[in-house]
Amino acid sequence: MPMPSASTADERVLIFAPRGRDAEVMCSVLAGDGFGCDTATGFETFVERIEAGAGAAVVAEEALAGVDLTRLLAWLGPQ
Repeated sequence: MPMPSASTADERVLIFAPRGRDAEVMCSVLAGDGFGCDTATGFETFVERIEAGAGAAVVAEEALAGVDLTRLLAWLGPQ
């Protein structure tokens, strides 16, 4: 999936729920309410996309198990 432009990126909801159909279902619901949506299937991709901009992010708890959160926490610090 191509990276969205900066203005579009800041208006989207980024979803990181790599297991099952959770991300697909959430995007479908959000799109039905007029929200732009993007998904990430891996943690590194999620961090890259959130650094590129997002209006909001939804993360499934199980998606964070066993990953190094250093880069994400560094990004969250100034928020």
